[in-house]
Amino acid sequence: RLFSVPHGQVINFSCPNADFSMGNFTNWTGATGQIIPGTGPIQITVNNVIVPGRHTIMNPNIDPLVPALATVPGGYMHSARVGNSGVGYQAERLSYTFQVTGQNTLFEYQWAAVLQDPGHPQNVQPRIQIQVRNQNGLIVPCTFVNISAQPGVPGWNNQGSIRWKDWTLSGIDLTQLVGQNVTIEITTSDCGYGGHFGYGYIVARCRPLQIDVAYCQGDTLATLTAPAGFQNYLWSNGATTPSVTVLNPHINPIPWSVTITSRPAVRPC
Repeated sequence: RLFSVPHGQVINFSCPNADFSMGNFTNWTGATGQIIPGTGPIQITVNNVIVPGRHTIMNPNIDPLVPALATVPGGYMHSARVGNSGVGYQAERLSYTFQVTGQNTLFEYQWAAVLQDPGHPQNVQPRIQIQVRNQNGLIVPCTFVNISAQPGVPGWNNQGSIRWKDWTLSGIDLTQLVGQNVTIEITTSDCGYGGHFGYGYIVARCRPLQIDVAYCQGDTLATLTAPAGFQNYLWSNGATTPSVTVLNPHINPIPWSVTITSRPAVRPC
C-alpha cells in the first residue's frame, strides 16, 4: 500500500479495548464449540458467551507450560488467552468487530500459541486459526492463519511434545475497507481424538496508516519509519528496509512514500 508522510498528525487509537486495556472482554465476543471427534473441522456451537477458563484475561507473566513465552507482549498491559491446557474435543473463539475509518486503517495484532503434538494425522492435530473478515464475511487477503501442531513449521519452537509460537506482529492495511465493519477471529482447538490440547494468545490495536518521522528543526538527519508487521517495504528511493534516513531534509525537502506488503500468514499472498 502506498502512503505519504502526514506531518504533525496525532495518532488516535480507535478500536476501544482491542488491546484488553480495560482488563476485561468489553467489545469482544466469545464462542465455544468442539473439534468434531475423529475428524478435522472445528464446529462452533455456542456464540456470544465468555466462559471463564476458556476465555481468560492475562496479566504479564510467563506461560505455565512454556517458561520462555510471556503471557503479554511488550508494550501491553493485558492479553487474552483462548483455550487452555485441558482436553476433551474443546474449541474456543474470540472475535472483535469495528468500523474502519480514516483513523484506524492500520490494524495490528499480535498472537502466540501453544499446541501439543501427539503425532496424529495433521487434520486432527490441535490447531490455531486466525482471520480478518470484511462485512460480507469474506476473509481479507493474507490474513488467514491455520496451523496445526507439527514439528518443523518455520518460526515455531519445540519443547518436548509442545510446539509453540512466540509473539508475532502482523499489520493489515484496511484502506480499501473504509466505511465497512471488519472482524478479527481467533479460534483454537484440542485434537480430534479428544486427548491433547491447544491454546493461543491475542492482543490488537488500530491507528492511522502513516509514516513516523523522527526529526527536529535544524537536524541534519531525519528517520522515517513505516509501520511494523509487514513482509516487504519499498521506499520511493529504492530502499527496502522498514526505516530510512534522510540527509539534510530541511535543505532539500522531497515527498517520501513507501509501498508495504502484508506478511503472508501461511503462504505467499
